Amino acid sequence: MDWEYIIPCLFVHLKYRDPIRRGKAKRSLKQAFLERRFSHILEKYKSAVSLEQENTGPIWVCWLQGEENMPHIVKRCYERLKLMAPKGRDVVLLHMGNIAQYVQLPGCIYEKLRKGRISYIHFSDVLRMSLLAERGGIWVDSTIYVHSPIPESIFSKPYFSVRTVFDFDYLGANRCLWKCFLMGAAAHSPWFCCAAEMKQEYWKTMDFAVDYLIMDHLLLAAYDHNEDAQNGVDAGVELAPHILGFEKIANEPCDEEKFRKMCEECRWFKLSYKLPYKEYTEDGLLTYYGRLISAE
Repeated sequence: MDWEYIIPCLFVHLKYRDPIRRGKAKRSLKQAFLERRFSHILEKYKSAVSLEQENTGPIWVCWLQGEENMPHIVKRCYERLKLMAPKGRDVVLLHMGNIAQYVQLPGCIYEKLRKGRISYIHFSDVLRMSLLAERGGIWVDSTIYVHSPIPESIFSKPYFSVRTVFDFDYLGANRCLWKCFLMGAAAHSPWFCCAAEMKQEYWKTMDFAVDYLIMDHLLLAAYDHNEDAQNGVDAGVELAPHILGFEKIANEPCDEEKFRKMCEECRWFKLSYKLPYKEYTEDGLLTYYGRLISAE
């Protein structure tokens, strides 16, 4: 047990009855705990700068079970991603059989995955950070549907990510500055190098996740401790106001004007392979999901 974390967490749980105040207190506690635990790594990258200003890496997408085992919606998103990728920009599908071709992860990470001490979600986080740190590129989650062509210009900056509009009542672990499911950078960026090193050391020394969003906490620590990361990330973020809202209305009858406006303001839509999307309502009306894929 890691009492340095457990005892303060218990104190916060007993002190705050209101769930919102308790949630904010716990986020602050987790952030402080991780920054203390990895202060030596944060100090190491404190003054580091991006040596490469252009992102020459590929587009990374991951389905650890392989393409032949993709659910229908994941397959649809993957095919769309390849179609919308900039001409000449590789789209690399990662699976358990080819990871070693692109990045070397510590053996203990695979061992903990095999023993169930690391979930596949947190394993993919280690993979994501390590790949972007070493090779650059842009990571696109397997359930991101790309509505319109991806411009090559997003690779011209040392960092890239998207954000939704700010929610000042709940800024979350990343302060609404980026989304981990869609982000990238030029190779050897201090932001990802620092976060990747912390992420690997975390799972080398610990067997539990202090938070489902631990990657956001580590990225925020790296961001706060490095001016190059702050300037680069702030300049490279793209506003995507509807990226998370689409799946909530996906099966509703499509309002063409609302759909057109959403697509003008956002090229990315986050879907889920766990939800049953329908192209038409029970009354035979075209849904937002049906309208989205009608351009295929």
